[in-house]
Amino acid sequence: MTIQVPVSYLQAPTALPLVAGRFYPSLVNGTPGSGQTVVVTANKLYGQLIWVPNLITATALIVQVTTGAAGNVRLGIYNDSSGAPGSLLLDGGTTTTTAAAVKTITISQSLSPGLYWLAAVFDAAPTCRLAAGATNVNLGFSSNTDTTLHMGVDVAFTYAALPNPFTAGSILSTVNHPRLLLGV
Repeated sequence: MTIQVPVSYLQAPTALPLVAGRFYPSLVNGTPGSGQTVVVTANKLYGQLIWVPNLITATALIVQVTTGAAGNVRLGIYNDSSGAPGSLLLDGGTTTTTAAAVKTITISQSLSPGLYWLAAVFDAAPTCRLAAGATNVNLGFSSNTDTTLHMGVDVAFTYAALPNPFTAGSILSTVNHPRLLLGV
């Protein structure tokens, strides 16, 4: 007997549809807490899984810089490929990380229901709002004896236009990630 588990049973941030005018994080569990931050690593491509339960038009990609560093961040969206970032859906472009501020890149991207990956690469090391200080249970463990769940994936990548597909060699990441948001 084969049991099929509907995609709706995935641990998603909400069972409700994504609503225009709001901002949604990746499938990282936990609470960001007040003032939690992380110093990002320059030339590292970060990927975070996000669940889109309904047809939407994404309007923004967002990262919050809390302490600036002279440089830039490039944000984008990847299609899911069996639980890993696959082909590039959208390279949203760049914004500076020099000053502390909420950094928003305006986009207009239709997304059908499903899994996607928010991505970021920095050419400097600013301090950013922390993804959540927790983990993404949907990415699982690295082995049956592993006790650490993962934030997303990351890989060394010299700052440039986002690669298509996501760079080979990415690994499940237990390090803190910057919080990436999808605006609807």
